[in-house]
Order: sequence, then C-alpha cells, then structure tokens
Amino acid sequence: MSEDLVSIVMPSFNSAAFIDKSIDSVLAQTYKRFELIVVDDGSADDTGEVLRKYSVLDPRIKVIMFARNRGAAAARNAAIEEAKGRFIAFLDSDDSWSQDKLQIQIDAGREGRYPLSCTGYRMLRPDGKAKEVIPPRLISRRALLAGCDIGCLTAMMDLAVVGKKIYMRNIKMRQDYLLWIDSIQRGGQVLGIPDVLATLHMRGGSLSSNKASAAKHQWMAYRRELRLPLLKAGYYFSRYAFHGLRKHIF
Repeated sequence: MSEDLVSIVMPSFNSAAFIDKSIDSVLAQTYKRFELIVVDDGSADDTGEVLRKYSVLDPRIKVIMFARNRGAAAARNAAIEEAKGRFIAFLDSDDSWSQDKLQIQIDAGREGRYPLSCTGYRMLRPDGKAKEVIPPRLISRRALLAGCDIGCLTAMMDLAVVGKKIYMRNIKMRQDYLLWIDSIQRGGQVLGIPDVLATLHMRGGSLSSNKASAAKHQWMAYRRELRLPLLKAGYYFSRYAFHGLRKHIF
C-alpha cells in the first residue's frame, strides 16, 4: 500500500458520450499521485475504445473490461481489489471534479484520523438548474442513518484507518451508503469538507419512479442489511425521507 497514492475507482457502462469529461477532470488534478482504475461493465457502445485511448496516453489509467454487465457494486469492487493506494476515491463516469479536489481532501484528512472524508458537491439537472449539497463537519453513524449528505463522487476512504480493503455489498442500490456505514464502524466519524469540489450530472429517468425505487431500497438497507429492529428502522426511514425530500428540492 503506497502511503500517498490515491486509487480512484470509476465504473462505466455505455458512457462513451461523456466519460472523457470525467477522466479529463481527474487528469487535471493538482495532486498528481493517483491511479485511475476504470471498470467497464459490459458496455455495448464505444466506451472500451475511449478507455483504450486514455490508457495509452497516461500509464496511471488502468482499465478492466467485463464481458457482461455485472452491476456497479461488482465493478467498483473489482477496482478496489486492484487498488494500490492508501486512499480510495470514487467518481462515476458521468460526473466530474474541480482540479484541486484531491489536494484539498488529502490535506484536510491528514489533520486527523478519519475512516472516510467527503466534500460538498453540486447537483446539476439537464435543464441547467443546480443545487449545492454541503456536508456537516463531522458525520456519525447515527447521523448517517437519519440522512446522507455523502456524495459517492466526493467520498475518499483511508485504508490506514479502516484497517484493510473493504468492499461494497453486491446489491442493486444503496451499496455506497452501506459502505459509508461499514467504514464508520471501523474507525470513527466521517470528515465533511464544506468546499464544493465536484459536480453530479443528473441524467434521464423519471424522478418519481427513481425516488420510489430508492425508498424501497433504503428500507431494505435498514432491515435486511443493517438488521435494524422494525420501530428503529421506521424512525430512521421517516428521518431519511424528510432529509432526502429537502435535499432534492431545487
């Protein structure tokens, strides 16, 4: 494990039209000690060709190709398995970072021993409307159960605190949220950095149907994955629903 290396995990699926912007935002980082591990999850478009071009241009970019679609959790876990760095950061293939994101996050994380850190981020809709999400300075397990301001595109795990590589649960949704819970259980609270250093591009799909599915999987996370008692799950679910509604009102 290299002490100052950041391993960046990027799953991709049919992202040929926009993945270049995500990769370019990584290559533009002022912090240069990183490796970018992109796992193509069985794309049917030209994503593979785009990735091959980048891997030739920069040796820090490593590409893993899945023959068939296996889901975001499997793709991220394959990248985590290959990671050589002390820090593991996450960025999806349609999102982007500010050029000083890694440097600010590394510097802030060195001030204390945190299993996980995150930054503020911007949610950008296709119609151009945007909203900023700013995390609290410190996030406990209890606070995370009641609502999540940790954007996956801003999260960075410190394996020196977590203890060893930990992986996302292979479920359809909420695998990132459960990873944050697992990280906290290994080493204290999440460090929240208020700087807005990433942009989440919201693409397609019905908001109402997406939210209904998200609510279902959040409940399953409480009951099936975290095994919370019914009343406690109901309490946190109501808090989480209110928090989510407030976060997504533009």
